[in-house]
Amino acid sequence: MSKGDFLKPLIRSEPYPNCYVFMKPYGWTSYTLVDVVKQLLGAQKAGHAGTLDPLATGELVVGVQGGTKFLNFWMESDKNYKVQMLLGVGTPSYDLETTKVDIRSVDNVPDVRTLEKVLKLVKAKTKIWVGTHSALKLEGTPFYVRAHEDGHNEVKKLEKLHKNTILGFTIERVTTLSASDLSEIINEKIDALAKSKELYRGLPIKHRRIQISLLDKFNLGLKTHVNQIRRYHSYKFVLVDLVLSVGKGTYVRYVIKQVSDMLGVPAVALGIHRSYRVNNQEVI
Repeated sequence: MSKGDFLKPLIRSEPYPNCYVFMKPYGWTSYTLVDVVKQLLGAQKAGHAGTLDPLATGELVVGVQGGTKFLNFWMESDKNYKVQMLLGVGTPSYDLETTKVDIRSVDNVPDVRTLEKVLKLVKAKTKIWVGTHSALKLEGTPFYVRAHEDGHNEVKKLEKLHKNTILGFTIERVTTLSASDLSEIINEKIDALAKSKELYRGLPIKHRRIQISLLDKFNLGLKTHVNQIRRYHSYKFVLVDLVLSVGKGTYVRYVIKQVSDMLGVPAVALGIHRSYRVNNQEVI
């Protein structure tokens, strides 16, 4: 990919000079995107306004040079998250990044009214437990890094009550899936990873080998999920498409954990897509 093609998605976020709204590719870390933009623009300094999980997509505001001093505005801004919440599959990270899985058939499919009641209860909580697979820091080290250092042996040590600011939500649809349906959706995610890997061609990727190995790890993990789910061909799963409007610092995957606990069924984020809100309007 050429420099010009890669920079086409950039939209300057006026009136904040040297800040850009970028669409993060599936499977890329926020750090990788910032580093690529920094090098392509020839900037000595760059940062972003809030981490997006590797298996999430959407808007990442990147500030270069003097633009980094405006990033706090974007961090404080409200966000919309389009979420695919999958019921019937659970992992320690509440997404598909980890492969230890709890699979159960959802025989009693919750209707929209039930889901709305549960989400209202979660919305009423000002704080929720956020744990191991998050970017919260302990003694300056993100939980997810320390978890690998500790071998997941001290999970309680890596949990913390964290603010939860859900401003509103909309449930768009509730769909019952077979194991075959779900496998097909995850295969589409695998295709998206392949496209994200293809983007690396021709770009100045720092630690390229490490970044490619990370995408390969995600690819293997998703394929593992497909193989596991196919064993349960008679099971039913439920996909809930919803939009969450949240304030600063809300962890969507741990909102899903709350819903999972209240419904009594395992749940993960099958997809998360972020957009920023300024003056109650989406940026793009």
